[in-house]
Amino acid sequence: MKVKTVSEAWTEAARIFPTDWQKDEESSARAGYPIYRSTAEGHYYDYICDLNDRLEVNLSTGKTVNIWIEGEPEQEISPEKMEKLKSTAIRIQRLGFFFAGEMLDEEEKGEKNKLAFEKEVAENPGKKIAFIDVSANNVSCMKECFKSCRKSYRYLGTHKADIEDWQLAGINAMFDQVNESKAVPYDLPYAIEGILLILEDGNK
Repeated sequence: MKVKTVSEAWTEAARIFPTDWQKDEESSARAGYPIYRSTAEGHYYDYICDLNDRLEVNLSTGKTVNIWIEGEPEQEISPEKMEKLKSTAIRIQRLGFFFAGEMLDEEEKGEKNKLAFEKEVAENPGKKIAFIDVSANNVSCMKECFKSCRKSYRYLGTHKADIEDWQLAGINAMFDQVNESKAVPYDLPYAIEGILLILEDGNK
């Protein structure tokens, strides 16, 4: 597989790779080049080698995909912008953790409601008992919010040179407004995704 930029290479890697990843410092030090390993349990042998002119995507299935980078080098990013990118990525990651926690809470709530309903039915044979539970819909909503956060977090990490200061400023302004108003940020992941995907959509 051939691409023109580092950003495109990481985008392709994200499509192929089965989970999220993080840098394995120990393996990287031994190998002499960056290695990014899956963060999911049971996926230790899913990893990405950054070999400068290509990304080598290694899957636990035995499949290896080389993504060759044949375009011009991407522009350098100033330390100031790197710090902004890092701090914004951390905020998006925390937002994703929030929705992941909410999703698990709703799953537990739904299970408790189901058990309580079954118990009441068993204790009251012949009696009509209504059961209304919205936890399944809430779980679905939280999952989509989490997936949106993950998508934006990955995009932020793999398109550093493409992202402009106004986009980072817009994202952080939205975070600040949500914190100030103490609102539950259900639509924030999609708003962030919208800002970041403007460049993908041709600067529309």
